[in-house]
Amino acid sequence: MVYRIGGLARDITRQQEMEADRILHERAQVQTLVREVHHRIKNHLQGVVGLLDEHASRFPATASSFIKAIMQIRSIALAHGLQGQGSDAELHLCEIVPAVAQSVAAALNASAAIEVRIDMDWSLRITDADTVPLALIFNELLINCLKHRPPVSGNQPVRLHLHEQQGIGRLMFTCPGARLPEPFDFEQGIGLGTGLGLVKSLLPREGVTLTFRNDPDGVCCEMTLQAPVVLRGSRDPGNTR
Repeated sequence: MVYRIGGLARDITRQQEMEADRILHERAQVQTLVREVHHRIKNHLQGVVGLLDEHASRFPATASSFIKAIMQIRSIALAHGLQGQGSDAELHLCEIVPAVAQSVAAALNASAAIEVRIDMDWSLRITDADTVPLALIFNELLINCLKHRPPVSGNQPVRLHLHEQQGIGRLMFTCPGARLPEPFDFEQGIGLGTGLGLVKSLLPREGVTLTFRNDPDGVCCEMTLQAPVVLRGSRDPGNTR
């Protein structure tokens, strides 16, 4: 009777191994499908950008409006593109912030006007539902800084600094030489232009705070990001894209 128990145990173990292999295979298939969806969305959005670029060149009088829309769509396409590249489809803060900055700089020919400092590894990832809103928020805040950077700033670059503090992502935008208008109250929606109005409407209800203040060297906008908007990433730090 003992040999039958042993045989039964081997059969169960084999079934468990086969079930584990099936689950891993299905997860890999889902990840492949998700990456393909993100890739296709990015490509379709790039097609829209191409059409808007064409209209901007044909109608110079309204080109500024087209360019603003183009930059917004590019930030969305950028988020989907990054999600479609990784094996895990996770998008991390340390990826999206410099990517948006590079996209804005390229669109405005302003690479020398933006300085990015990243003091963070792959520790914090953005949840899927908040990826596009945050990409748009980063895009609008950076454009707003560049737009309101006064000539008296001595051409000092807009500074972005991203770091982590006890599981909370902190992103600071500094616009040298600028001052907040009077009156200004972000929470109450007072003194907001179109860009900051969009930022306010896109902010997640939980997990993100956004504050503005006048510092001696300019306007500082500080954003904190925590759960449920950002979570601990599962990626091995050595497994970069």
